[in-house]
Amino acid sequence: MSSHALWITGASSGIGAALRRSQPFADAQVFGVARRDCGGPADLRLDLARRRSWERLAAHFAEVLRPGVANGCLLHFAGVGQPHGRAVDAELAAYTDSVLVNGPVGLIVAKAFLTAAADAGTEATVVLCSSPAAGEPLPGLSAYGAGKLAIRYWVGAVAAEGFGRILGIVPWAVDTPMLRDAVNNASELMPVHLALREAAARGELAPADRTAQEIWDVVEGDRPSGSIVNVGAVPAAVRLADEQDREKQRG
Repeated sequence: MSSHALWITGASSGIGAALRRSQPFADAQVFGVARRDCGGPADLRLDLARRRSWERLAAHFAEVLRPGVANGCLLHFAGVGQPHGRAVDAELAAYTDSVLVNGPVGLIVAKAFLTAAADAGTEATVVLCSSPAAGEPLPGLSAYGAGKLAIRYWVGAVAAEGFGRILGIVPWAVDTPMLRDAVNNASELMPVHLALREAAARGELAPADRTAQEIWDVVEGDRPSGSIVNVGAVPAAVRLADEQDREKQRG
């Protein structure tokens, strides 16, 4: 039996696919989770906007995380970019999917993972994907940003409860299909997307593979539970603030 069990949601594209390609544990059981085929025999094809998929994934956690699996890790990088634009104009089903997948689904599947790990006596690590959009209200991103803000709250609250190592990742301007879609749909209503379009034109987007390696460095590093870590094309001022915070933690 492998000593590591690893789940990556959103594993069919973007950062999730890059994480799956670069996972560093030689003895790990690796399970990609996505709506589309991820290419691996052990992967799970699940639409996480649907409740029955949460239940199937929770059952899978409980099935795999048995005594003898020393380390379990869940990296939740599933996300929904659409719909873009005003909340009042959005089609309800698409808006609902965006709200669910970008926020509550991550909390639900992470809770199920932690429970399965506790029952099995497995050391647990949860890595949830937030966003710079969680930092301030942005027009056109009400569903996406609100969901990502919920992720940040959950990371802090559950880390304080003391079971597992809980980390939040904030990817800045990473070159993924979801971001490219946002760039292609940029409008005056969404200045953040116009700024991303300009960054893409200047070649300033962070490659997904490099960002995935940054995330694995965080997972294997010494960041304490409850940390929110910026990765990707992080602005200089944000990197400086991060370094100052790290120095305070060390001191």
